[in-house]
Amino acid sequence: MYTDKIPIIRSRMRLLASAAHIAKTEYIDPDTLKYRRIYRPLFLVLKQNVEKHYVGISLDNPGQVAFSSGVHKYDRKRRTRQSLQRYFSRRHKKLYKRIGEYWVNDFCCKVISHATPTLDRFTTLHGLDIVKAFQHAIGGGSCMTGDDCDKTEVYADNSNVALLTYSDEKMEGRALLWETREGKQVLDRIYPNSGYHIDHYREYCKKHEIIQRNHNGLPHGNELGGHHSVHLDETDNGLWPFMDTFRFADENNGELILNAKGGPYLLNDTGGGIDECEICADCNDIIEGEACGMEHGDVCEECRSNYFYCESCEVDHSCDDTDPNEVIINRRCRYSGRQVTDYFTYCTECYNEHQETQKNTEDEN
Repeated sequence: MYTDKIPIIRSRMRLLASAAHIAKTEYIDPDTLKYRRIYRPLFLVLKQNVEKHYVGISLDNPGQVAFSSGVHKYDRKRRTRQSLQRYFSRRHKKLYKRIGEYWVNDFCCKVISHATPTLDRFTTLHGLDIVKAFQHAIGGGSCMTGDDCDKTEVYADNSNVALLTYSDEKMEGRALLWETREGKQVLDRIYPNSGYHIDHYREYCKKHEIIQRNHNGLPHGNELGGHHSVHLDETDNGLWPFMDTFRFADENNGELILNAKGGPYLLNDTGGGIDECEICADCNDIIEGEACGMEHGDVCEECRSNYFYCESCEVDHSCDDTDPNEVIINRRCRYSGRQVTDYFTYCTECYNEHQETQKNTEDEN
């Protein structure tokens, strides 16, 4: 009667097996600081078949699930296809809200990644094929795709970098793959930076012992957690790409050496240039983001938190030299006639002067 009955049963068992595996993972609850299995309620909804949906991996698109509306569960043509995230958000709204969007999406990405074979979906590109991939925006658009792909020609001229692409029926992804001077392989930031393909990349890296970044967001800190460096020879057009991981540079015997920790130069210019790094006048670290101007020089945002502005002498003071003091001044508004209260921050010297003035005023009265 139903020619796809056996494949549909197998697709459901494959989904449940993956969901059960992921549900065993324990995470620290940010509220109670105790380990608990956050994913377990999501797994139970799938296992217990509460709504008679008979959810399984889609036979037509392995990146999605398919389910019935309670009848014809073995009829492939009548089964609804959608992402697992959308299934939870639309069909189990209360559970979705209780668990939270982040954890539901994380669970769904891990389940789909675990349930679908992926090794044959990866392709390693070299040379000019890397530039073509950026030109056609494989893995989504960015500041280096389309007409800006000329900044990526340096990858074609250096054999120690490749592009690892992912492709299935619904998703494309890309990430640079580096051969470091230390003899290791390092995977750069994955594009797009969210989706179930991220977990496929992670599984691929584990299988091939490839070092991964500790986060997949915008450049911040040392994403590799250790010292890894690569060298790049300049290309004929003199342009450099915007670098997500190996964005710091230094020269060594005529070679440009890139790393993720720091250096005198920074490759975060979307126009193809190299900028000199600003150094914090307090901690001597590289300033990432906007510098905070002080009288003795520019400081980073972290060191800026060690200063406060005195609204009396109008000077930035270090918390190591003096303490901030709150001054409360009551006055009458010149327009409404109502009494209002103003709050100011004074350094210790200005605060003591203010207190002395207040005392003298009280004595005179």
